[in-house]
Amino acid sequence: MDDTNLITIGCRHPSGLRLRVSEWFKTPGLDEPQLREIAVYDLAGSGQHQGVPGNGTLPGYTKIPAEHWEKWKALNGHSDLYASGTLFEAQEGDDAPEAPQLTAEEERERENAEARRLAKEQAQLAADAKAREAEEAKAEADRAARAAADHADQGGLPGGGDGSEEEPAPDAELDKLTDDELRAYVRDRGVIVDGRWGRKKLLVEAEKLKAKG
Repeated sequence: MDDTNLITIGCRHPSGLRLRVSEWFKTPGLDEPQLREIAVYDLAGSGQHQGVPGNGTLPGYTKIPAEHWEKWKALNGHSDLYASGTLFEAQEGDDAPEAPQLTAEEERERENAEARRLAKEQAQLAADAKAREAEEAKAEADRAARAAADHADQGGLPGGGDGSEEEPAPDAELDKLTDDELRAYVRDRGVIVDGRWGRKKLLVEAEKLKAKG
């Protein structure tokens, strides 16, 4: 397009803006005019200013057809974008690039491509999270298996050992006595017998007394 038909637009928004140009048109058979979009432009923002990438303090400049800028102002001149100076007609930026005009189909394709990119990123994040969960579960299972193996190696007893040590055989002479005889043996030697004592306890106490003589 001839540069004489272009105007430089300054944009102070950091990431730039998408400028949509519309106009009123009359549809046969309808009384009221309809608004239709005729052009879309991507304007460079302050973070995209040529020569100062990412500076964020200077506006970005983009050239678009002057006719379309006037049509946009006719419908949006009262908006905050224009009233606040976020978008303005720039005297600078002679070297600004011309914004390619997007057709509706091209715009939809861009939006679809962005949606596909975001969906792919989300799917990858979900897959990574699932993989981390699986790794953590496996690590926990491995720790539990090692702990069980260590416990088995130690015979399941505190302090180690396999629990296979044999208890000393009871005194043969005392072992011939009945439980009642053992109680009498212990009682006769001055020990108060607990009624809850079983044979093993009675033998232990009797052996202690026998060892004392």
